[in-house]
Amino acid sequence: PQGESQIVGWAGLQFLPELNETEVGYLLDQPFWGKGLATEAARASVQFGFEHCGLDHVIALVHPENFASRRIIEKCGMSYDETIHIWGVDLMRHRIDAAQWNAQTTP
Repeated sequence: PQGESQIVGWAGLQFLPELNETEVGYLLDQPFWGKGLATEAARASVQFGFEHCGLDHVIALVHPENFASRRIIEKCGMSYDETIHIWGVDLMRHRIDAAQWNAQTTP
């Protein structure tokens, strides 16, 4: 119905003191999966980090079996760096540097 609003999820940057790095994160409610919203939100978050926060790099942490999330961070231009054990689980760490971001977004 017109005039109603609904929260479909969230996305943004979060500083991780355990790693002394900034991570891009996103979470969408299942009915909104597969529409490109997470990719758009993640890319906007990474762009914000570089353009407005002056970050030199951004990371993403993902469970190895979460193929959809891995695809999203690949679409953000991030590359696999290493698998780390943090918070009691193994997570794949991906990274993109500001120079890489600028090279892929500059026409």
